[in-house]
Amino acid sequence: MSEVPSSAGRPTSDGIQFRHVAAPIPSHGVFQERPCPNHPGKWLVMVCTTCRDAFVCLTCINTSHTSHMFVEIEEYLDLKRHLFSRLKQVADTKLTTLKQRLEKARDTKKESKQNMTELGDYIKSRADEMKKQIDQICEDYTKQCRNIGQKNDDLLGHVEDRMQRHFDDLSEAADKCKEVLDQEKYQNLLHTEKNLKQQNSRPYDLFPNLQSMGIIMSDKMTRMMTQFGYMDTPIWKPDQEGPGKDEWGSDATNDAEPYKVKLLGSFQMESQKQVLSVCPIDNTSAWLICTGSSEATLTTNKGNITVHMRVKPGVKLNDIVCSADRSNVFCCAQSSVRSILPDGKYKVLFRTEDYASSLCEAKDGGIIVCHDDKGKMIHYNGHGDVIKVITEDLDGWKLFSWPRRVRVNRKNGDMAVIEETTPRHVAVMDSKMDELCRFQGIPNSGKSEKLQEEQNFLPRDICFDRNNDIIIADYGHGSVIVIDRDGRLVRTVWRDEMPPTCVGLQPNGDLWVGFLDGQVKVLRYIEH
Repeated sequence: MSEVPSSAGRPTSDGIQFRHVAAPIPSHGVFQERPCPNHPGKWLVMVCTTCRDAFVCLTCINTSHTSHMFVEIEEYLDLKRHLFSRLKQVADTKLTTLKQRLEKARDTKKESKQNMTELGDYIKSRADEMKKQIDQICEDYTKQCRNIGQKNDDLLGHVEDRMQRHFDDLSEAADKCKEVLDQEKYQNLLHTEKNLKQQNSRPYDLFPNLQSMGIIMSDKMTRMMTQFGYMDTPIWKPDQEGPGKDEWGSDATNDAEPYKVKLLGSFQMESQKQVLSVCPIDNTSAWLICTGSSEATLTTNKGNITVHMRVKPGVKLNDIVCSADRSNVFCCAQSSVRSILPDGKYKVLFRTEDYASSLCEAKDGGIIVCHDDKGKMIHYNGHGDVIKVITEDLDGWKLFSWPRRVRVNRKNGDMAVIEETTPRHVAVMDSKMDELCRFQGIPNSGKSEKLQEEQNFLPRDICFDRNNDIIIADYGHGSVIVIDRDGRLVRTVWRDEMPPTCVGLQPNGDLWVGFLDGQVKVLRYIEH
């Protein structure tokens, strides 16, 4: 039972029972006490996170907000103050970047105008020169055509004369033969026969080998095409990436320093295997799954196991999540989705046709399941009926090819998906499946002693925090980082020699991190 200290005109909470309430709020905090608008005479004492940060009194807690999650008003204000401070810092950074980009745009505009003028003059001068050269080439071609034509005419004229003489001689011999036959002048028969045989055996004159214009043009065409090709040589062009790229101004958030992190707890899993998935259900305990295991354990932040859940031997658990109110826990095992009961037993909700690698609860109800080997995600209802197959955005562009893990922000509907195809990255979409960003990591972030080819961004797990940012377990760099929904690096939460493999957030914002060697750490990284 939690009590709110009394002050002038404000009742106490003696005798009122409610869950999930933290320490009492001081009466002299930064928040000026206000009466509850729904219950006259009652004072606002808590903030209901289940109802989108509604300020509530004790009567509200015990009536319309039963079984909800609450935080102290001062803790809530500290969180908001931190959020606003960070937003202001990001805004200042962005203003600096925008100023640099604006100056770059102006310089590029001036440079473009100047160089386009020079390029226009260059093209005009080259065109004039090309016209002269082409005119000269055409004149040479015309002269060569005349010369070749004259030579061919002379050759053909000579052949024509010879053929004409042949024709005349043969005609004369044939006429004499006819005359001999008609007049029966047989005394001239022998001479005429001999002459006609000679003319018949005379061979035809052959056509000469004429010179072709194509032979000469094949030599000149290269020169002509070269002259035209000069027009393709630019003297200036803008940056290859063009306006609007981040190369125009370095973003200072890339150099974000790690949070001041407080280690709240640390323990080693008994199996000492990689922690595959973690799902905090309250501020003290979480469900954990190790790689290749058919068992999930409900474990406190001290490492004490309170509940075991086992499936049949040979069935491997892949992922575990909870509902928005953290009252229901779901897991996927091969081609099935199961609900874990409080006593450690389970109930098979439905089976899927394809292998299920990850799952999460959708914003509007139902369960979204990753079928990574099929390159798709499917939104099911609680009975396994398909609501929607998710593969493309509204414009028909393919969103992913190998979706390994999925998480949904139940506040605004944003979805984050780990895409396993190279280069590995985290894709972030809004509730309408419009792509917001594709985060591929920050160059040279991580352990400097690694070889460059080993410093690859390898996201293993993701989750959303209370500020609607995305927390990423980067196995490749051995770090846990935070990005916003636009893909901008916010902060580095943790760096270690041991690579992180999974992350999960408690209701109060504390972070559970599982590691390759079976370690689990509970971190508090929000600055107050």
